[in-house]
Amino acid sequence: MQQKTYIDERCGFKFTYSAMWSVTTGSESTNQSACDYEIKLTKKSAKGGALEARVQVSLEDHEFVGFEQERDNSALRAEDGHWKVDGGHGLGDAEVIHGANWIGLNVPDLPMRCYADHGTYSGAGSGPEALLFSQRLHRMAWLAGQACGNTDVEGVRIMLATFKFLPPTRH
Repeated sequence: MQQKTYIDERCGFKFTYSAMWSVTTGSESTNQSACDYEIKLTKKSAKGGALEARVQVSLEDHEFVGFEQERDNSALRAEDGHWKVDGGHGLGDAEVIHGANWIGLNVPDLPMRCYADHGTYSGAGSGPEALLFSQRLHRMAWLAGQACGNTDVEGVRIMLATFKFLPPTRH
């Protein structure tokens, strides 16, 4: 199967995806030093329509020492020997994951507030979220599905499979 690679040199990351998908990006934050924007993956469905996965991507400089130290400054919790993430609408079970040059937490079913396409609150639901840390490059990435109950889980999964931090050129 043919592959494509999305590269963001300014923010410092890349991932590979199947050529069946097309990738577009939404508007970035108005803060020029911030790396915070939406990536939309789209492919044709078997029924003739389109499948879409939206993933909010946010990267920043971050000194990662370990998950225990992250608890003090984030939504991480340790309960009964397992990591949990507080999405502001409840706790989601997190699994430790490893990538090419990072360690992270994957929360495929994080309780969250759901919003319709036009931004109005549509109720409680759940969606995917992942926190990735590169100790060598002193960077952190946050990947979050943007809608509850659709293909955003697949979008986050696609990105996690080959996500790699790169030295950012934005500095």
